Amino acid sequence: MSWFSLKDPVGTNWRLNTGDLKNTKRALSQLGYYKVPPERGIDDWADPQMFDGIRAIQKDNGLKVDAFMRPGGPTEKAINAQLATSNSAASQSKSPGIVERVQGAVDAVGQSVGAAGDMLGNYLDMRGADWKNSDKYFHCKANCEASRRGNAGAATAATISDAREWLDRVVKGNSPQDSEEDQKANRTGRAAGRKGGQTCSAACEQYRPRGLPKRY
Repeated sequence: MSWFSLKDPVGTNWRLNTGDLKNTKRALSQLGYYKVPPERGIDDWADPQMFDGIRAIQKDNGLKVDAFMRPGGPTEKAINAQLATSNSAASQSKSPGIVERVQGAVDAVGQSVGAAGDMLGNYLDMRGADWKNSDKYFHCKANCEASRRGNAGAATAATISDAREWLDRVVKGNSPQDSEEDQKANRTGRAAGRKGGQTCSAACEQYRPRGLPKRY
């Protein structure tokens, strides 16, 4: 079985297939050669860390270290060999029982419901405060609070935020630049929520407009 398959060559001087980029990052991440940025996730940006991961796996397998891969080439085969070993070991580990699976599903639903409440609560606070330039602060804080609940909470926050930005562009006519600034605040909040270590209000302080009441 081929766990990892390229459609086109991957290298620093090549025009890259977006599907290949994402698949490469997923494979390298599973093998410990790529740390997924929490603020972006698995995206189609050819970042330097991905190429560093390719070089590292080439070095560990005695291959030419050039951050270049081609379909069916030695680096693709090396990645597949390690993935096969990794997946085989995972399949031999104890599978969760029905109780654990049901509990996991219940926990995910609870996170999603709670996250939706966090998003709604901050929206109502924003409307209640009626404070100029406060939207990014409340968006950041909502995403942070939702992400504190877990992966399902973070996913729910991202879905709601993406839908809101789409409506703002289509209905309100917001520019792509404005939308990206809002999404930056959303991503900052989710990253802070996953990381922890401070309150969401403190994590989003950079977006707090001057004079906003302290109760927010």
